[in-house]
Amino acid sequence: VGSEMCIRDRAPCPHNPPSPVRFAASRRLIVQEARNVLFLLNDQRRRTYPVKRIIITTGSIFRGVRAKLTVCLLLSVVTPALAANPPALKIEDGAREADSLITLGSNYQRLGMNTLAIDALESALGIADNLSDTTRGAMARNALGLAYRAQGRFGHATDTLTMALQQARTAGRGDLEAAILNDLALTGILSGDADSAAQAFEHSASLARQLGLYDLQATACINGTRYAVDRSQIDGVDKRLDACLEAVAQIEAPARRAVHAIAIGTIYAHGQRYHAAPAEWRLKSFEALESGRRAAVDAGDSRIESFALGYIGSLYQDEDRHEEALDFSRQAAFLAQLAEA
Repeated sequence: VGSEMCIRDRAPCPHNPPSPVRFAASRRLIVQEARNVLFLLNDQRRRTYPVKRIIITTGSIFRGVRAKLTVCLLLSVVTPALAANPPALKIEDGAREADSLITLGSNYQRLGMNTLAIDALESALGIADNLSDTTRGAMARNALGLAYRAQGRFGHATDTLTMALQQARTAGRGDLEAAILNDLALTGILSGDADSAAQAFEHSASLARQLGLYDLQATACINGTRYAVDRSQIDGVDKRLDACLEAVAQIEAPARRAVHAIAIGTIYAHGQRYHAAPAEWRLKSFEALESGRRAAVDAGDSRIESFALGYIGSLYQDEDRHEEALDFSRQAAFLAQLAEA
């Protein structure tokens, strides 16, 4: 959703499992890492979760490899390995168990496994509430609200996120408050109750800026600006996108800078094509997309670079410069194939 909507890869994994030759080295790493970071979690009745319900924390293991590869490797490598020699770790500390369940549920939700996500997050929420831990309660409710939203249960999502926001404020966690405000605004838009969305996006971006959370500031700023453009509210968008670009420039990770810059470029292009925005927005779109492409090159991420090139090609297509458009499209397709390989 928002600035990551056009970037995040949610494609299903291939029907064929990964090649034993190609992933021979990775298998040893995965099995070793799985024993270190995956838990056979216990619910409140101390019943052990089945091995196949365990998910890999992608950031710890793959450092950017796509979720679909994670799922394939999980099903073809990790599950049988752990089934043959499962770790016997039990988590007795309630706070640690809640943290692990929140991580587990959040990863399930990112992979579209929303029923499993809700199971894990509701268990985490029960533990947090029993501990009177408002911070973990806010984290669990935030993730649970996103899982409800993914199922189209917008009423449940709004109520859960609103309670998460209250708990974050009680705990004095401005970082959580800013993130939840962004999630609440997006939920309002999706549910058709968007009256307060613009204000929530602005509040989220402002709070994130005060806390130096530039990635979150850029996310909320971009989401709010895209929402305004979609409603044909063009006045003042230039200044808002300038503020978004300032936040993006403060982000250290080049891949994240690339994602946000590309999102800004698509907003300019969308406004110029469909909402009677000024013609110079096409040039601003190109500048933002080119900035995103360079950041992707710095990050060594050919997949994100392919998105930038594809969008740049569409700008040339808008001007009937078909040869150049085709050239950028071919470059984008080539890089996308490299990323898949």
